[in-house]
Amino acid sequence: MSTANNTSERFRPHTGNVAQTGLHYLSAGKGEPVVLLHGWGGFKEMWWATMQALSPYHHVIAFDWPGHGSSVPLEAGLPVLDALTDLALASSAALGLRGVTLVGHSLGGNVAARVALARPDLVARLALIDAVVDPGHLPATSWLFAHPRIGERALRFGRLISWPLSKLGSRIPHEHGGGFLR
Repeated sequence: MSTANNTSERFRPHTGNVAQTGLHYLSAGKGEPVVLLHGWGGFKEMWWATMQALSPYHHVIAFDWPGHGSSVPLEAGLPVLDALTDLALASSAALGLRGVTLVGHSLGGNVAARVALARPDLVARLALIDAVVDPGHLPATSWLFAHPRIGERALRFGRLISWPLSKLGSRIPHEHGGGFLR
């Protein structure tokens, strides 16, 4: 049996909820912490393969942003980027994380940069993937999601119209190996 198969057989992430912030997360492995922050419209499971690859060497945590995956929506009217930064900081503190490698994709990259600037003692390493560090460069459609009054409504509408597909997606195992639906 190959090493990859042995790794996938042992990979059993834990699902949790940070009581202090309401953020849901996946967690796997032991060692130095790696925190994974997805982009707007994403979800914690998008990091599945990354967590599987890193968990033999690190304690890997992937959060669901508010209104994404299993986490409840943000309170209406909050400045989204500030609120997400505060949630990432509070969730990391609640989980007792220190010296993290912080990885942010897209909007998660903006939040990761803000966290690193606010708490350099928390972040040992920072990796930004296609990060939206300057929201001024967002396409007009993305501004809808980042807007304090419109963002949550736009996200809820998007989730409503994609709901029928979620029923199909919930039956596809993480180890499906690729294909049309991911």
